[in-house]
Amino acid sequence: MIEPEHRLVARQLAKEWEGALLAHRQLQEDYTRLVQAQPPLLSQAEREAIAQLAQNIPALWHAPTTTMAERKEIVRQIIQRVLVAGEGRSERLQITIEWVGGGRTAGLTPRPISHIAHLSDYPRLCERIRALAQEGYNITQITAALAHEGFRSPKHARPFSRQSVIELMRRFGVHQPRRHRRPPLQEHEWWLSDLEREVGKSNSTLHQWRKRGWLHTRWHEHSKRWVAWADAAELQRLKQRSALPAGEVSRQMWLDAQRSHPTGVPPVTDVS
Repeated sequence: MIEPEHRLVARQLAKEWEGALLAHRQLQEDYTRLVQAQPPLLSQAEREAIAQLAQNIPALWHAPTTTMAERKEIVRQIIQRVLVAGEGRSERLQITIEWVGGGRTAGLTPRPISHIAHLSDYPRLCERIRALAQEGYNITQITAALAHEGFRSPKHARPFSRQSVIELMRRFGVHQPRRHRRPPLQEHEWWLSDLEREVGKSNSTLHQWRKRGWLHTRWHEHSKRWVAWADAAELQRLKQRSALPAGEVSRQMWLDAQRSHPTGVPPVTDVS
């Protein structure tokens, strides 16, 4: 029993005791949450397993059992961010990878571009083509040499094709060397390289005409090249065809087929 004159003191002590208990309980809960938030300590075996796995990340990445979602998770775990910076308008991109552990890896990668003049090694490409031509290399040899030396096209980052090299040589004003005199042709026959200058169409366009039957050609066995036949009238017809806008030739073919077969179905023409 508490004497009446001590009841006020007792109530104050009880209030302070309850406050102390509440504070003690709050501290215990905070400590429990802090302990749960801390990563668990790893055993030596677990540390060794993680180190071995880190060394096998490439194998894990390329494993056929690894899904695309798992690969994305691997990237999230090891890469913090990737920085990309272009070198002007060239095909060169500077890539910097910042790893989660604090390290950085930098490198260069190509990107497709539209204009060949923007290539970082464009001046060296010009000089190399001129030098190879002066040394007597033919188109095929120049194409192979450029591929071997690592020159790549701006759009697809692949070696330049033979036709691309021909176009580059025209752009640079470099003429294809001819070690041997070309054999004589029959009357009204043309080498395609001469005919393309006459009608104003590229070599590839003339080959398309040949495949579609729009150009009279034969295979020249000695030189291993195609030869076209075109007298004055045929040459004029080719020049007129060359002057037509894109799509007009196919339209005229369709109209001619309609006139030839007014009541039936015209035959299918291969325009591939």
